[in-house]
Amino acid sequence: MNLNDHIRSTTPKTPRRVSGVKAAALVWLVFVLGFATGRASADTLFEATSQPGEAKAAFLHRVGAQMRAWSDDSRHEACAVIASDGERFGVVVTTSGSHVACANNHRTVPAGMTSTGETIHTHGANLRFKANKADAKLAGYREGWPVSGQKVADFSLTDYAEPGYLAAPGGVLLYQNGKGTQREVAL
Repeated sequence: MNLNDHIRSTTPKTPRRVSGVKAAALVWLVFVLGFATGRASADTLFEATSQPGEAKAAFLHRVGAQMRAWSDDSRHEACAVIASDGERFGVVVTTSGSHVACANNHRTVPAGMTSTGETIHTHGANLRFKANKADAKLAGYREGWPVSGQKVADFSLTDYAEPGYLAAPGGVLLYQNGKGTQREVAL
C-alpha cells in the first residue's frame, strides 16, 4: 500500500500539502495514540505459537499464509506483534477492521512471551473500496470516500516506522528494517 498515493488520489486539492514522511509519521502517531488512549480497537483473529525447534522464518511463513488468506477474503488488514519466550515465537493476530491500516500493541502477545520489537502484517486488497469508520479513524480517510485499492506486495511509508514483515500474495514474505532494506524471506 502506498498511503500517500491514496491520499493524493482521493482528497481534494488544498493549498497546504504534507510531505510523505510527515504523513507517514502522522499515521504512525495516530496508531500509537489510538492504543494509548483506547480509541483504536482491535479484534483478535487467532493466536499461534511456533512448534519446538521451528525456525522463525518457517513460523512466520506459516502464520503469514493464514493472515493473507484472511485478508484476501475480508479485504482488511491483519497484524501481529512478533513475540518470543527465548525458545519459541508467538503472535496474537488482530485486525482493526480497516482496509488500509492495522494498529499494533506491543503488549498484545501470547502469555509468557515478550515483543521482539518486530511486527507482521498484511495489506487489504488491491481492489476499489469505500472507506469505513476504521479507515477514517486510523488513516484519516473520510468515511464513504472511494479508494482505488492498495499495493499488497510492497511496504508503505507507514510500514517503515518499525521493523517488520509483510505477508504478500503467493506465499511471499517480505522483511524491512528501514527504507531501502526490503528483502524476501526464504524458507
